Parts: sequence; C-alpha cells; structure tokens
Amino acid sequence: MKVKVKLLGNLVDKFGFKEKELELEKGIVLKDLLKVMGIEDHRGKIFIRNSNSVWPEDKIEDNDTIIISSTGSGG
Repeated sequence: MKVKVKLLGNLVDKFGFKEKELELEKGIVLKDLLKVMGIEDHRGKIFIRNSNSVWPEDKIEDNDTIIISSTGSGG
C-alpha cells in the first residue's frame, strides 16, 4: 500500500525530506511506519493521519497521509 509522509519542523533536517511516498505492507500500525523511518522513540512527537490525530498503535490504510511533527516548547 502507498502512504504519503510529511515531516514538519526539525524532522525535515534530521531525515532530509519534507514529503515522501512510501510503499508499505498492508495491516501495519503507525509505530511500524516509524520503525521503517528510523524513529525509535515516538515521545515528543505529534502524529496526524488524514487531518485527525492518531496514536502509534493506530492502523494505517492505503493512501493515508501521515504528518509527523516534533512538539514545541518554550516560554
């Protein structure tokens, strides 16, 4: 299945792309996608699938768009 991944913020510099289409096996969950991308620790990140927030345990479907962003901090 095909999934579009969009990165925001400092993740663009870290992974070297802003948007990429990946071919993945059917039936995977978000944390499987993160492992494929080399993201071992999902803490401190926000995940959006097709305009809705999702958790690492949520299933990914064909033609989903996944947006991954680091959380911001400041004061």
